Order: sequence, then structure tokens, then C-alpha cells
Amino acid sequence: MFMQRKQWQAYGRVGVILLWVGLAGSSLSFAEPEDSSVYWQESTEGLGGEINDDPALVQLLFAMPPDVMEEVETPVRPPRQPKGWLGITLQEGPPLFLKGADDLAPTLEVLKVFPHSSAERAGLLPGDIILATHGEQLSIGEENSLMMNFNRRVQDTGAGDILRLKIKRGGREMELPVELFPKPTTPVFIKPPRLEAPDLPDSLLHRILRSKNRLEDYAATVEEMRERTTEAVTTAVKGKTYNPFRLQEVNTVLNQPMDLPLVAYGLTSTLRRNFIGGWLNSGGVIRWALQELDFKVAEKAPGKKPADLQQLLDRLLAALARAGRLREEALAPLTSDEKDLLHRGIRHLMVDSLQPRDLTDEAALKNPPDISDFLNTALKVDVQKLLSASFNIARAIDLEMLLEWKDNLDQFSLFHEGWIIEPKGDITYVYTRHGLMIVGGTGDNVYEQDALLIVDLGGNDRYLNGAGASRIGHPFSMVIDFSGDDVYLSGADHAQGAGILGGGFLIDLGGDDRYLAENFAQGAGVLGVGMLIDTGGRDEYRCHSFCQGAGFLGVGLIAESSGNDQYHAAVYAQGFGFIRGLGLMLEGAGDDRYFAGGIYPDYREPGKAYLSMSQGFGYGIRPWGDLAGASGGIGILDDARGNDHYLGDYFSQGAGYWYGLGILNDSAGHDLYTAGRYSQGAGIHLAAGILTDASGDDHYLARYGVSQGCGHDLAVGFLLDNGGNDRYIGGTLSQGAGNGNGFGVLSDNGGNDEYYLRDQGQGHGNTEAFRRLDSFGILFDTGGGEDRYSLGGHNNKVNLHPQWGIQADLP
Repeated sequence: MFMQRKQWQAYGRVGVILLWVGLAGSSLSFAEPEDSSVYWQESTEGLGGEINDDPALVQLLFAMPPDVMEEVETPVRPPRQPKGWLGITLQEGPPLFLKGADDLAPTLEVLKVFPHSSAERAGLLPGDIILATHGEQLSIGEENSLMMNFNRRVQDTGAGDILRLKIKRGGREMELPVELFPKPTTPVFIKPPRLEAPDLPDSLLHRILRSKNRLEDYAATVEEMRERTTEAVTTAVKGKTYNPFRLQEVNTVLNQPMDLPLVAYGLTSTLRRNFIGGWLNSGGVIRWALQELDFKVAEKAPGKKPADLQQLLDRLLAALARAGRLREEALAPLTSDEKDLLHRGIRHLMVDSLQPRDLTDEAALKNPPDISDFLNTALKVDVQKLLSASFNIARAIDLEMLLEWKDNLDQFSLFHEGWIIEPKGDITYVYTRHGLMIVGGTGDNVYEQDALLIVDLGGNDRYLNGAGASRIGHPFSMVIDFSGDDVYLSGADHAQGAGILGGGFLIDLGGDDRYLAENFAQGAGVLGVGMLIDTGGRDEYRCHSFCQGAGFLGVGLIAESSGNDQYHAAVYAQGFGFIRGLGLMLEGAGDDRYFAGGIYPDYREPGKAYLSMSQGFGYGIRPWGDLAGASGGIGILDDARGNDHYLGDYFSQGAGYWYGLGILNDSAGHDLYTAGRYSQGAGIHLAAGILTDASGDDHYLARYGVSQGCGHDLAVGFLLDNGGNDRYIGGTLSQGAGNGNGFGVLSDNGGNDEYYLRDQGQGHGNTEAFRRLDSFGILFDTGGGEDRYSLGGHNNKVNLHPQWGIQADLP
């Protein structure tokens, strides 16, 4: 068994895979492979199981103190200089002949100028062609990139100094001095840890970094990440402060990247506590979700538990009606045009912007919404009040009682005194003081009309309506279906548990069901809460975009208790968190199949690769060619058990992009993970992504790479597998790879494992000429076993490679 905590103080050295690169890109020289006992004298057998039992024990491997620099006695890096911010977006311009030059010179064209920026103050304009800085023409430099080298020149000039630009405007060359100001900043708030870190001496990672005198380099990269969390994403979008959509949880992992496993385990553990025994504590989950989105939850004491179904229905109707009144208050600051802008902006971001021009609605092409205007309009909404309205509905749901009553429905009287009852065959229309309720009998019913509440008592039914979705006339709606093999079919947006500027709830209590929808469906929340709960059966879910647990300025949740289920989506699905949103996909049991992609080609490999943006993916808007920018959300896919197959492509399976956080957690079963790029525990551009698998003989395939524990561009990515005989196959920059000053970690803690990779991985970090900071790649194999490595690793050996790092296999 893995050594107990009290034994830890006796052993101070351990092997990991790390890349250590010096300030100027020089690498360290290491000795021949050493026996692992030089670094670790105890067996690591059982470590993965101990982490599964007590997730906080992952800190034995990766915990780093918040203030590492306090341990550095003699810093060698120069003091950090204030960075200047020009504040423009660029593209490469046409090569031009400059005066006195013998050849064409490269240029850059100004696309947009940020408000309140150094460029705006100096008079730089869109369309200006940048020819030179400080009298030196542009070049790709050591960065091998025209834009990156230009950005480096701006950075080296620094805040408070003058950047001397030579530009061409309207056919005339001119000199333009620009006084550089620093980028605006905003306070950074982080979340306290949910899991208490064990009281242990230094972690394995901490000890090895200290023993090799690399703490200062580690601290320098972390400090850059921390500094970036304080900077404004854009000056074109502002609430009370800049970065109004930034989540504290994302700040937490970017300020302390090695705490990512601890954070992820804390989140998924909380979800599991609200999803026990096949039923979801909907109120508990939504309460937690709002807190995770940094909203305060003001709730009254819960009322009396309903004694029968009639009382429960009355409570639900009252909550739905009360939510409508809160919605009116939350949206009161908006004009009708602004409400229309919100609807158009939501559709544009999640659907129309992905479509080929010949398939996009012609009106949308002629009048696309301005995204900065859309985001600033969204900031006028009282989102906390709007989401609290849905929380009150979720708290009124009593799934445990519904499951208890479902086999004895004939003993209840459903209709309250004073309600107007209008039976039509097997369907009864009930007019209450709160709104319309439709009650279906045990026959095979067809529903085409929407209502405040629909209750079906049994039978194989067909829902051709919104089926618990926000639609015109019904901003809040709920469906409860007690049993039967049902079909939910919608050819329109907003269906099957969708809350768009409202709340939508769909609860199916059994049967082999089929869910077919377009966009904004199957547990989708935008400025609202969307929830789909299915308590069992072999179910099939199909949708297009923003569905199956997707949140955007709100919460989207799909929870499936059991059965061998199939999920199909094109994009933005299966645990997808967009701007200040939380997307949750919870699976209790069964051999499940998840597919996302196959529709929208990725420009990096057209005709060969497709966007997924799914399966535990957090995503934000990066202001690259436009001024609009916003921090991302949190996407979580949590599967408790079963032999599952996850099939995605670009951006999937525990990945994050631009201040987003993505988590895929699978606790049991022999699983197959297949993806293309930026997947399987990948953080991309100031983001975090993690894939955790507790047990089973698993296969991981990342066709292109940049996956399987990869951090790219000041980001962090983890793949953590705690048991089983596993196989990892990737292309490049995978299996513990850091790139662009990122942190990439693959940690496998048990079993006979195989690692296959073409290059740049299994503990690899690339240099970054632009920032002159290190990247860190970590591969850590514990628990013994007969392991195989394609890039030179050996069992029970520690291999130290120049430019590659440290590779270790521990018995």
C-alpha cells in the first residue's frame, strides 16, 4: 500500500516528468537514468485508490505553496517591469516598399482600437498600416511571428515610455508617438477550497522543484498567470468593474494551477452529494450552482412537505407563477429593443455565427448583433433575481416524493377546489389562478400545446410542444411524465428543459425515451435555468447546438439516473459552460455513449476535423479580431459508473478556453475516450481543463494531440487516472505537455500502462521567446506495474532528458 501520511517526512525526493528551461531557452544537462529508489524508497501501490477514497490526498503529489518566491534565497530573474498596453487588434497587412529599402517589408493593419487605450489616446485609427517601431521595420524575430514580435516590442517599451510608430494612412507615411499606459486592472477574488488539504510536508512536485533550484522559474510563470487575471479582458464591456463575467473559481485555478485537481474533486463531490440513489436534489444543485456563479442565494425557510400529489402540484404552480413576477422585475431596466437584442445575440453566438453563409438566415446576415452591445445589455439584467426565480421552482420540486408516489397515483385527487376542470378525452385542461395546467391520463397522449404545468400519469406519449421550456407566453414552464416510453420531438428552438430569459423544467420518471430537438434544449439555460431529469431507462438524446447541459449567464442541467443511454450533439453541449454560465451533465449508471461534433469544420484541419466544444468544456470570448470579450464559464460532465464511450473532436473532454474551466469526471468502468485536439484535460489560453477517471481499464486517443494533460498559453491541463491498465495514444504536445508558458500534467496512479506519442510529450515543455518564461510538462506514473513508454521511459527508473524534462516510473 501507499505509505501513510506519518511516513511522508522520511522521504524527500520523488520522480516526475518536468521540463526545465533556462531564461534564454538553454536546457539543463542531466545524468543517465537512475533507479527510482534514489528518489522514492517506498512502494506506491494503492495510491490511486487512496486518492479515490480521499480526493484531498491528491495534494500529496502536486500541492504548491501560494508564495513560492519566499523560499528563493537569491533570485536571478530581473525585476518585472510594468507592461505597456497599446490596445488594438491586428492582422497582417500587404507587404510594401519602404523608402530606402531594397525589398518588400512586412506590415500590420489595425483592425480595431479599444476604447480608453493608449492607441485611442494617440489617435491610431482602424485601417492604419504599421510599418516600423522605433525606426526598425517589422520582422518575425525570434518569436517567428510578425504579430508576436510586434507585441514583444510594445512590451519591451513598457508603460510610461513612448512607442514610436511609423504608419501609413491614406497613402501617406507618418510618424506617430504613442505614450503607453498599463492595461486597466480589476480586483481578483478567489474561492476558498471545498476540500481541506491534508496537513502534510512538501508535496512531491514541490520537493523536486526545490531540489533542482527551479522554484523561481515556476513562480515566475505562475506570477504571469496571476497578473493576467487582474487585467481587463476588454475595455469595450464593463459593469461595475471590468471583467464583470469572471468567475472566482476560474481565478482560483489560474492563481494556483496545481490546485486544479483539488478544485475539480471539490466540485464533483458536491454534485454527487446532490445526486444520490437515482434522484436529484434539484434545489440543492441549483443553490450550489448559483453560488458557483458567484450569486448570493436569498431563500426563505422551506415550507411544509406536501402530503399528497395535489399539494405538490399546487406548490409547483405557485412557484412557477411567482417566478414570472420576479422575471418582470429582473428585466424591467430593458426596453423592448434591448430584449430583442438579447434574443438575437444569444441565437447569433450559439447558432448563426457557426453556419455557412448559404445556410444562415438572410435577415441575421444583414443585421448581425454587435456583441459588445449585447454583452453590455445583458449586464443591465438583474441576473441574480432572474436565476433566483428558477431556484425557487427547483426547490419546490420533490423528486423523492414523485418517485414514491408514481406507482400509486390512483389514490390521489389531483384537482384543487376552485380550479376549472375541462376534460377532453384522456387529457384534462385545468384553469388555475396561476395559469393553465394540463393533465394527461394513462393512455398514449399527444401534446402540442404549451402550459404552465403539464402532468402525464402514464402511457407512451408524444410531446410536440416545448415540453418544459421558456417560450412566448410561458417564460416558466414544467412537464412531469410519470412513466412510459415517450418521444419528445421539437423542430423549433427552446425545448425539453430550456430556460431562456426564464426557466424550463422537464422531469421524466421512467421508460425508454427519445428526445429529439434543435437548439437551446435538453437542459439549456441562458439568462435562466434549464433542467431535464430522467430517472431511468434506455434513453436517446439528440440535439444540435447549446443543449444537453449548457449554461450561458445561467444554468443548464441534464441528469440521467440509469440505463444505457446515448447522447448526440453537434456543438456546445454535454456539460458546456459559456460566459458566466454553468453547464452540467450528470449520469448515474449505465454503459453510455457520448458524441459531439461532425457538423462544423475546424479551420485548422478543414474537411478532417470538427468543433465539439462539449463533454466538460468551459468557453469564453477572446477579443482577438473584435473588441468584444468575456470570460468563460464552467462545464462539467460527471459519469458515476458504466463502460462508457466518449467521442469528441476539437475542444472536448475536460477542456477550457479563455478564462473557462472544463471538467470531465468518470468514476468507474472500462472507458474509451476519443478526441482530436485541445481535449482530454487541456487548458487553452488562460483557462483550465481536467479529465479525471477513478478506475477501470481505459483507452485514451487524441488523434492530433495538444491533449491528455496539456496547458497551452498560460493555462493548465490535467489528466488524472487512478487505476486500471490504461493506454494513452496521442499525436503531439500530449501526455504531460506545457506550451506557451502553460502547465500540463498526466498522472496515472496504478496499473500496467502504455504511453504512445509521436513527439513533444510524456513530460515536455516548450520555450516561449515572447515572454521568456518556462513551460512545465509533468508525467507521473505511480502504483507499480509493467509500463511502456514510446519516448524512452523505463520501469522503476528516473530519466532526465535535456529539453524534455524528467521521466519517472515508480514501483
